[in-house]
Amino acid sequence: LVGSEMCIRDRSHTLPENMQRYLTTKSFTEATVPKQLLANHSIKAGSWGQVVVESGEVDLVFATHTHHVTPDSPGAIPPVESHHLELRGPVQFYVTFYRPK
Repeated sequence: LVGSEMCIRDRSHTLPENMQRYLTTKSFTEATVPKQLLANHSIKAGSWGQVVVESGEVDLVFATHTHHVTPDSPGAIPPVESHHLELRGPVQFYVTFYRPK
């Protein structure tokens, strides 16, 4: 634990092999991020997501752990697992969605 936050990097998800990208959002900033991404939500069954930070920092918060996402450490999101984003100041990021090939 870091302060009152759970930051457990070894529990971070990794995109499975044999996935293909099917959608990439536009880049968001702290001023343009859709409110839905800041509230608990999940990705449909069979699809994975990946938060890619271009500048700044984002926390990808799951029920059991938090992944600190930076430009050097993207955050994978498994299907149907509830999560939300917490922005850590000025940020620019996008989300890419994947499905099996």
